Amino acid sequence: MRSRITPRVFAVIYLVLCLLGCGGSSKSSSQPPPVITTATLPTATVGVAYSQTMAARGVQPLTWSISSGNLPAGLTVSIAGVISGTPTGTPGTAKFTVTVADAENPPAKATANLSIVVNSAATALFQGNYAFLFSGYFNGYFTGAGSFVADGAGNITGGIVDTNGLTGPTINGGFTGTYSIGSNSMGTMNWVFTGPGGGSSTYEVVISSDGGNAQFIQYDSRGVQGAGVIKKQDTSSFSAAQIKGNYAFGLVGIDGPTAGRMAVAGEFLSDGVSQLSSGLADDNDNGTLLSSAGLSGSYSVASSGRGTAVLNISGLGTLNASFYVISANEFFLMETDTVGASHPLLSGDVLQQSGAGSFTDASLNGSSILEADALASSNPPTPSVTLGLAVVSIPGTLNLNSDVNSGGTLSNSTEQLTYSVAPDGRVSTTGSAPAVFYLVNANQAFALFSDSAVTFGSLEPQTAGPFTNASLSGTYVGNSIILAAPGTTEADALSADGHGNLTETFNSSDGTHLQQGTRSLTYATAANGRTVLSTAQNSAAGIVYIVSPLKAIELGAGNPSLSIFEH
Repeated sequence: MRSRITPRVFAVIYLVLCLLGCGGSSKSSSQPPPVITTATLPTATVGVAYSQTMAARGVQPLTWSISSGNLPAGLTVSIAGVISGTPTGTPGTAKFTVTVADAENPPAKATANLSIVVNSAATALFQGNYAFLFSGYFNGYFTGAGSFVADGAGNITGGIVDTNGLTGPTINGGFTGTYSIGSNSMGTMNWVFTGPGGGSSTYEVVISSDGGNAQFIQYDSRGVQGAGVIKKQDTSSFSAAQIKGNYAFGLVGIDGPTAGRMAVAGEFLSDGVSQLSSGLADDNDNGTLLSSAGLSGSYSVASSGRGTAVLNISGLGTLNASFYVISANEFFLMETDTVGASHPLLSGDVLQQSGAGSFTDASLNGSSILEADALASSNPPTPSVTLGLAVVSIPGTLNLNSDVNSGGTLSNSTEQLTYSVAPDGRVSTTGSAPAVFYLVNANQAFALFSDSAVTFGSLEPQTAGPFTNASLSGTYVGNSIILAAPGTTEADALSADGHGNLTETFNSSDGTHLQQGTRSLTYATAANGRTVLSTAQNSAAGIVYIVSPLKAIELGAGNPSLSIFEH
C-alpha cells in the first residue's frame, strides 16, 4: 500500500531541512567574504620599537597570520593583526603575504602581499630641512647650492638647486630623491631633477652621529668630479629679520672664462631688513691683490630659506648671488652671474661674527687648525692642500707649522707672521707668506694668502690637548671637502682603537666609477694633535690633525685633498 505524505508532514520535513541548512554552512549566509584594506605598512628602523595594526572588513572576530614570506627579524604578528617588536639585523625590505580569516564556519579568507622597509638608525637620523653647497669639475669648474627635505625614511622632497659654471647658470631648479644610509653612517643618495635638462645624479653620503651635518661626493655616468657639505637648517631663521648683525665670509672659485683661481674674504653689517653696509673685502685673483675694498649691498629671504643678495665691492664690481639659510648664524652663498670678463664664479660660507667691534690681538691665542687649498698656474696647474697648526704664544706673533701636499708630494712648511687685529675682525699680517684673516670668533677665521696660487681656507680652534693615541678612538666618518683641481674624491669611515691601529673603509670616485674597499693602517699621535698614518710597509698614508675629541681633519698622501672626519 503506497504511503502518502500529507501536507502537514511535508511542512514539518521542509522546516527541518531549512533549519539544518541555516545552521550548517556559511555558504548560504548573506555575509560577504573578508577584504584586507591595508595596502602599505610604515617604514621601520633597526633598534626602534615598531607597532602597526592591519585592517580588514569581514565577519568578526578576524584572525591574521603570515602565509608566506617573512616579517623583518625582530617583528611578529598577533592573531588580531598587530605587527610589533623591535627590528634587528641589517636594513632592507621584507616581503610577505598576510592571510585573514573571518568567523564564519567554515571561515572565508583573504590574502594580500605586503612589505616593510627597514632602515638603519642613521637613515632615520637624516630627517628635516637641509642646505647644501657643492663644487667640482664638469666641463670646467662649477658650483651648486640648494636645499631639500629628508623624511627620515629614505625620501627627499622639496629640493631647490642653483648651479653655475662656464656653460651658464641654472637658477631655482627642483629635485626629489631617495637615500639609504647604513649602520656605519655611510650610504647613497639619488636626486632626480625636475628643472631644465632634467636627469639624475648619484652620490655617496656620510652623516654625523646626530644627523645634523653630512658630506657627499658624486659618482655616476655623468663623470662629475665634486664634493660638498650638507647642514641641517633652522626653519625659524627663514626671514630677512633673522639675518641681522655682523658677518664674515669666505668665497672661492674662478675669475672668469680663463678659469684662473680667485678667492675673496671679507665682512659686512646686515640691518635685518634688506641692506648690507660697512663692509670690507680682500681679493686675490691669480696673485693680483685687492685690499680692504669697501662693500655694500642688499638682500632678501623667501619663506623657503632661499635668499638673494647683491654685493657691491669697490674695484671688483657687482656680484649677484643666491644663498641658503642654515641658521641666523650661517648660510651658504653662490654667485649667480653668467661667468664673463667682469663676473667671476664664487661660492662659500657666511658666518655671523661674535665680538665684532671688540676684537683685539688677543683674539688669536693658543692653537688653531689651518686648512687651505691652492692652485699653482703651472702647465698643467698644480693643486696643493695645506693642513697644520697656527700657534700664538705671544699676541702679535703667529707661527704656522703645516704639512703640504703639492701635486701628490708631501712636505713641511714653517712660517712666522706678525699680525695686527682690527676691532672689526680684519687681521693683517707681515712675513714670508703674508695673509689676511677675517675673524668669526676667537681663533676662528677665514684665511686668504697673497701668493699667486691663491691659498685660501680657514682657521678653527683646537681643543682638549695635549693629545695621545687614545685621543683618536672610535669611528669617524667624512669625505673630501677641498678639491682644488679635477681629481679623485673619497667618502670614508675611520675606525681607531685608541692604541695606534686604524681601519679605513673607503669609497673612492673618479666621477664615473666608485671603488670600495678597506685597508689597515697604524697611527702615531703627537701631543699637538698631529697624527701620522702609515701603511703596513711603513709608507706614509696621510696626516691627520685632531681638532677635538669629536673631529679630525686628514691630508691625503696621494691626490691633494682634505677630508673632515666627525665622530
